[in-house]
Amino acid sequence: MKKLLLITFLSCLAFSAAAQKKVRLVLFKDKVGTPHSISNPSTFLSAKAIKRRENQRIAVTENDLPVSPLYVSGLAALGIKIRYTTRWFNGAIVFCEDNALPLIEALPFVKSTRNLAFNEVTAPDNRFQGGLGSSNLAAADDYFAFSSKKSYNVLQVKDIYGAGDVQNNMIGIPEMHKKGYTGKGMTVALMDGGYNNVNVSKCFDNLKVLGTWDFVNDKKEVYAENPHGAQVLSAMAAYAPNLLVSPAYEASYYLFKTEDTADEEPAEELYWTVAAERADSLGVDVINSSLGYYSFDTKSFDYAKEQMDGKTTFISRAADMAVATGMVVVVSAGNSGRGDWGIISAPADAVNVLAVGAVNRLEEYAPFSSRGPTADKRVKPDISVMGSDAAVWSHDDNVPITGNGTSFAAPILCGMVVGFWQANPSLTALQVVQAIRKSGSIYSKPNEFIGYGIPNFVRAQWAAVTGIENSPLAAEVALFPNPLDNQQLRLNLGTHAQKMAWNLDIQDVMGRILLSQTLVAGEAEQTIEATQKLPAGMYLVRLVADNQQIIKRFVKN
Repeated sequence: MKKLLLITFLSCLAFSAAAQKKVRLVLFKDKVGTPHSISNPSTFLSAKAIKRRENQRIAVTENDLPVSPLYVSGLAALGIKIRYTTRWFNGAIVFCEDNALPLIEALPFVKSTRNLAFNEVTAPDNRFQGGLGSSNLAAADDYFAFSSKKSYNVLQVKDIYGAGDVQNNMIGIPEMHKKGYTGKGMTVALMDGGYNNVNVSKCFDNLKVLGTWDFVNDKKEVYAENPHGAQVLSAMAAYAPNLLVSPAYEASYYLFKTEDTADEEPAEELYWTVAAERADSLGVDVINSSLGYYSFDTKSFDYAKEQMDGKTTFISRAADMAVATGMVVVVSAGNSGRGDWGIISAPADAVNVLAVGAVNRLEEYAPFSSRGPTADKRVKPDISVMGSDAAVWSHDDNVPITGNGTSFAAPILCGMVVGFWQANPSLTALQVVQAIRKSGSIYSKPNEFIGYGIPNFVRAQWAAVTGIENSPLAAEVALFPNPLDNQQLRLNLGTHAQKMAWNLDIQDVMGRILLSQTLVAGEAEQTIEATQKLPAGMYLVRLVADNQQIIKRFVKN
């Protein structure tokens, strides 16, 4: 009798497993039937998103169009549960049983299907209890540890940055803030595993959150779950003077949960993709993602090192698609430096993202930080900042603590990127990425440990000059004489440049403003006062008007 009961029980389990719904990606053949068009992007992109593309001369293409609703309806008619659609991959993320696959694949508009996970998420994820488990938050190989909050007594300093003093000074944040660049007017989307207590933490009292969404569980609530995203956010946006002040505390934020902190499956790559598409349509400027993928609960999904080539994984392809829409994407390199894997994870391998490695407070490589290069021998990580004993905010105790991980290096760098782009609004996303790379301390001789080295805001300002000098508007501005001896420097403005009311300043190689004046609109030739008094050296002339910027270099003999 007991044997019969056992057989019956096992039979029930087998039936249950067979009937279990899996997460799948259904790819469509085309976008025939979509009601949207590239000539009228306002039906699927916000005005801010369209403006971001126009500023960077990025065309809207068919890849940007939403999927055909006819195809979505065709899936729904089969009783298929549809969670999301993806514009960039032209498909739908669905939940269905194995016996539905032949019906789906027989549809004339279906190109192919792919299994993403063996379990449907059916309830809010309240399973995280404080450990990482199998999650790849921080692209971790089980290396992620906070020190005691008592260590704050060691880190504390008397200036406004508090525990964040070293990590901010290392990359020139005080210089950035002195110039007024704190992220105001910039929009950032975070992709992470949850944002526990962000809504009640005192370091976020002035935080501007534009929206939240949990893409794993399809709900708005993100504040009652995993704390990892809150700590990541604090490294970028905290404002608690003399305790912790971070680089981009005046930016506006979207907080997206894309990481399932209990399971690790490729479905999360698609949740990330859908969140990035949402960020694009909302007009986000910069994405920060302290996530990484190479190993999964289902080993058949695991990636090989040879696949870290920037074009194999869904998430890396999506990250480069995000950059192609005009957003800068900053990601953690990973914490696998001590493990068998050793190298970066996806999407850190993507071509145009800024993959961030970790150094310690002495600017030395942190051994846990994942190394490069990519499988196709590109430099990765791109850049490295302080991720060993980095200052973050404790969601439990409401005080600064320290943490280890490229998870924290990425948002520190991202905060600098936000302020840098605020300072240089005429740059494209790709020009921003290149300027940050060029500002690296070992740009001329990168290595597999810290990439191009430790970046710096002031060096990035100089590195950006080439991109800004080559813009169409900059071509209308000429400086003469150059080199300059004891004369006054003069400007010659073209037709379009003449129409704008330019504010001008001259900066030295340290980024200090030496001279300032307002130009007269409508005059083709204008004189810059007092330039004959400048000491010998190289200088920048910076003109700003109506969200446009022109930078020119000159030499004083």
